[in-house]
Amino acid sequence: MNEILTKLINGEEIKNKDICDALWDICSSVHASCDSECPVFKKNNGIPWNKDLTNCICFKNGGAMLRFLRKEYK
Repeated sequence: MNEILTKLINGEEIKNKDICDALWDICSSVHASCDSECPVFKKNNGIPWNKDLTNCICFKNGGAMLRFLRKEYK
């Protein structure tokens, strides 16, 4: 997230990779508690479980998180 803020402050372009990296960082730091600090959890009003109900469909995957948040997740 700091990278995005720094780029915004400096007027630099924010790329999807920057967003994916920031989302991964969020998951990495809150995944054990899975709460509303995670934008995927917040948007879904809970964990979006995988088929086996063993993990979040976006677990530590910034790209999957971004697709989910943009409603492109399939």
